[in-house]
Amino acid sequence: MWAIWLIGTVISSLLTFGSTAGQSTGSHLSVGTDKSPPGEQVFIALNLVPAPEDEFRAVRVEIRFPKNLLSFEEAKKGAALVAVGGELLTTQGENKQDSAQTTLSIQGKSDQPIAAGVLAYLTFKVSSQAPLGEKIALKTLADGSLQQDLADTKPLKVLDGSVEVVDQPRMFACFFYMH
Repeated sequence: MWAIWLIGTVISSLLTFGSTAGQSTGSHLSVGTDKSPPGEQVFIALNLVPAPEDEFRAVRVEIRFPKNLLSFEEAKKGAALVAVGGELLTTQGENKQDSAQTTLSIQGKSDQPIAAGVLAYLTFKVSSQAPLGEKIALKTLADGSLQQDLADTKPLKVLDGSVEVVDQPRMFACFFYMH
């Protein structure tokens, strides 16, 4: 299961980096996408691409999503945080502006600059009541700081992610096995 997720994340990262490379200047964060049937897990990667002049030691990400369609399960450090011995903190709560929304806050911190790459891997579960064809938006805000305490933050450009509720999950096959 994790191997399939890892392959999907790598492909998603490559497609995301390829589609955003050269489009924007400055630091940005892209939130992955996934497809899943109702009642199953989805895996979302947070990809950080800091500009050369931004040596972030802390990144804060806030993701809002409908609590009746999606629930947060866990977060794991991505390669960008692992490489610098960073820590990952997550908190979840009700959205103050909209009680139908859940807000997930994620912080990555390190005493060294965080390089470009996967900041975190997030696991969600799609509600068993989610209607087929529903595209759940992961509305995201992000900022970074040159200090671990998130003082003097700089907003990051964000490419929002989504989760699509489908009939059957994606199937991965080995190219070499099939030929």
